Amino acid sequence: MARGYMEFRVGSRGPDGRPVAVWLRDYEAKFPRKVFRPAAADALTRTAKKAYTRSVRYAAAQTQVPQKIIRDKSWVIPARTRPGRLYSGLGIMKRGINPVRLNYRYVRKGLRAGKHYWERGFVNRVRTNSTLQGLQRVGMERYPIVLVRIPIKGLERFDTILGRYARTFLPARFAQQLKYRSEKLTKGGA
Repeated sequence: MARGYMEFRVGSRGPDGRPVAVWLRDYEAKFPRKVFRPAAADALTRTAKKAYTRSVRYAAAQTQVPQKIIRDKSWVIPARTRPGRLYSGLGIMKRGINPVRLNYRYVRKGLRAGKHYWERGFVNRVRTNSTLQGLQRVGMERYPIVLVRIPIKGLERFDTILGRYARTFLPARFAQQLKYRSEKLTKGGA
């Protein structure tokens, strides 16, 4: 069964061209576990959050919908300090946007939602879950109807944006967190 969402992980390529997991392993031996793992998890999560903001902006502009609607369909996967979960990323639902989410109106024998238009479209409750859905009549009267959705465009850029932030933002944030947590550990131990 296919998943209804897509995942993009920080880690395809790190600052020096190697995968992020390999790049992080170089630092693991140099620092105590109490310093390294929280610093790496924080740096990875914050990198994903920055990429999330940029990706949502791009997808909303490409799809021609408000950012809020894309934000409701996407999320940040935070990194954890456990050894097997030292990664973070972004997730987004593949399914398109219901036209009812935008302020729809009926125009010229059709349905308009935002900048999108469906000829012979209308809004009605679907029996399965009794929510309002955008529908479109295909063919002549009394012929079948199809569910209409606004496809989310720009999903392929999520991965490139995430990779760019992994190369530029991640090393600086990781160094800052290592310094902060090392100082915190030495002050707490003294």
